[in-house]
Amino acid sequence: MQPRIDHDGCEIDLEWAQGNPTRAVVRSTLGGNCRLRTDLPVSVEGASAAAARGPNPNSFFHTVDAGQPQITKPMERPPFKSRPSQTVDFATSAGGTYVLAPAR
Repeated sequence: MQPRIDHDGCEIDLEWAQGNPTRAVVRSTLGGNCRLRTDLPVSVEGASAAAARGPNPNSFFHTVDAGQPQITKPMERPPFKSRPSQTVDFATSAGGTYVLAPAR
């Protein structure tokens, strides 16, 4: 296990092997919707995961529009190829524990 990550109402423990995540244990401290973006399909033990649609319904999730960046000296950026990803939602309860692993 890697050190615990505290993030937006949950604690997350991650396990890794050969540079890839193999298991995550999510403990919800507040309850509500958990939204996860990943490049691997995952299974969620303890909840039903579904493809995320629309804005995040979690009332604790809030974004602030930072506006357009002000770039004074534009630079050429190297090409970046991102991997395809998927985003899933699953409902959590305060104090609940959920185990995520690569789907088989």
